[in-house]
Amino acid sequence: EPAMIITQSTSLGDQVQEAKQRLPLPDLLDRLGLSEHAKKSCRSPLREDRNPSWGIFEEDGIWLWKDLGTGDCGDEVTFVERLQNCSTADAMRRYCQMAGIDAPPIAKPEPSRRGEPIFPEFKEPQDEDIEALSVLRNVSPKAINAALDAGLLFFCKQSGHHAWGVTDCTRQNVQLRRLDGEVWPIEWNAVGGKKAWTLKHSRAAWPLGVKEADNFPKVALLEGGPDLLAAFHFIHLEGKADTVAPVTILGAGNDIPPKALPLLEGKQVRIFGHDDKEGQHALQRWAHQLMDEGATVDAFSFSGLHQTNGNPVVDLNDLCNICPDDFENNLEEIMP
Repeated sequence: EPAMIITQSTSLGDQVQEAKQRLPLPDLLDRLGLSEHAKKSCRSPLREDRNPSWGIFEEDGIWLWKDLGTGDCGDEVTFVERLQNCSTADAMRRYCQMAGIDAPPIAKPEPSRRGEPIFPEFKEPQDEDIEALSVLRNVSPKAINAALDAGLLFFCKQSGHHAWGVTDCTRQNVQLRRLDGEVWPIEWNAVGGKKAWTLKHSRAAWPLGVKEADNFPKVALLEGGPDLLAAFHFIHLEGKADTVAPVTILGAGNDIPPKALPLLEGKQVRIFGHDDKEGQHALQRWAHQLMDEGATVDAFSFSGLHQTNGNPVVDLNDLCNICPDDFENNLEEIMP
């Protein structure tokens, strides 16, 4: 086992770079009991492979693996992600911990169940992915990275389109959106013409992030994936990353499930209901459910606020594009 643990506060990305120095790919394979795969040509440890088509190599001081049979390649983090079928954020944490680096704790998923959603293959976030999503949703790159680090956001390729998705440690609910902001093709009857694709067998009412919020005294309760990113944006803008956790429900028609309510017991919850009929009805339902569970509840109002393009602010993601005069005259703080 490693002799020392790094405890200073650094970003997860910096910790991964340190881990690559301490536990490069050949040593990682050995640690995982796969030392026979630490060579230039062998059978893949990631799939059924009849002929040697997998290997590792070093390029400019960086260790990589490549599968000639599939065309896939990657580094140590990608290998952990594929081998252990986890999110990129969890793979980064697991790899750091194997290298003896005190990364944030790994959220353990619930046991698998029948009919669980089949996830697309997670893609290691690239700078261009983060920038594209930042521009698309008008949130800071720091917010995108915070959502990735929390394990609530991932990137992937689905049905030929680059996409971003939201889920959480339970892996029982997942929703995808295209990274170009367009709707999913109409030929897919289940989601054709819609921007949000909740994958089959998802428990659509499950509030994403509710288990991750366990150690936080305050919760921002949201509706939808875009508002989740916006919550990270304002949480970090206001310096409340240590006290406020974002939790999102994927649809105003969903009530908070009975199994999730105890996880919010006693917390201070601010609800960001959409400023439309469905959103306000949802706000009232969620507030009553939470108060019955002993939570302290208030709500944020978007009424009367306008975006820079003149349109009214309807949700928290719209608030990222608020008119400066409205922000200065009406808002002191957004998060609880």
